[in-house]
Amino acid sequence: MPIEESKLEKNRKILNNFLVDKKVDDKYRVVYDTPFGYIYCIENLKDGKKYIGASYTSYIGTASTTPRAQLIKRATDYIYEYNKSFSDYGSTVKTLRPIILAMHSEGIEIFIMYPLAETTKDTHGIAEKYFIRKYNTDNPNYGYNVTRGGSLVGKIGRKMNPDDKKLRSDKVIAVHMNDKKLIIADSMKLFGDYVGTSKDMIKNAVRKGMPYKGWFIFYTDAEKRKYILINNVINDQDKRTQDRHSEKAKTFYTELCNSISGYLSLDKSSDEYFPKFNILPNLEY
Repeated sequence: MPIEESKLEKNRKILNNFLVDKKVDDKYRVVYDTPFGYIYCIENLKDGKKYIGASYTSYIGTASTTPRAQLIKRATDYIYEYNKSFSDYGSTVKTLRPIILAMHSEGIEIFIMYPLAETTKDTHGIAEKYFIRKYNTDNPNYGYNVTRGGSLVGKIGRKMNPDDKKLRSDKVIAVHMNDKKLIIADSMKLFGDYVGTSKDMIKNAVRKGMPYKGWFIFYTDAEKRKYILINNVINDQDKRTQDRHSEKAKTFYTELCNSISGYLSLDKSSDEYFPKFNILPNLEY
């Protein structure tokens, strides 16, 4: 559903207060190379507890030409999670990460986010672990981290059970028209793992109504599917995708979307909408 302008304005105010334009200490800056990413801190101004996070981009030049872009995107992600927490069921709220749970219970207004260090690809994981140790943020008395950081460090925090994961995920259905395959996944991450990409790439494809590696991917939720069809395909206002949504493409996507709706309303063994398709086993938690 579209976000009301009043809510967007409120989020802009939250972002302005939440993300602090703090200069990175010279000893933690990348001088002779293009920064790969950032280590940042989210601090509770009331009690000083901290969360150490890491953000990076694989797009060459992004960090150097728009140094705050990564941090702004990451900050807006936290604001989205914070807002969403108030529409979740009580059982779902309990599964939130400690940092989001703290924002939910205490209010995002008492938290600020700021960069601690620039990183290269080689130093990124090392730097994250360093700051988690430095501030002892994997200790619940001092911080909100549930891992010791770095890609090679194992999880030490609470593990979600399959039911919790399902509650927090968007279920999707994907069809490959050339290979005649159809599959349903409990989450975008599961489907991303299946096709060898990230959850974000799948999310972008779903929201833009664009295929990914030959797969057309849809929400299984009827209202979300309808919103994408009407606003992001038929009435596409995004200049980056308008040229790809030709009238022919819009007609094809609409017909495919209707077939998805019909398929989901029937017994999954039905050949009425996708005859001779290989119906793959569901990707489940």
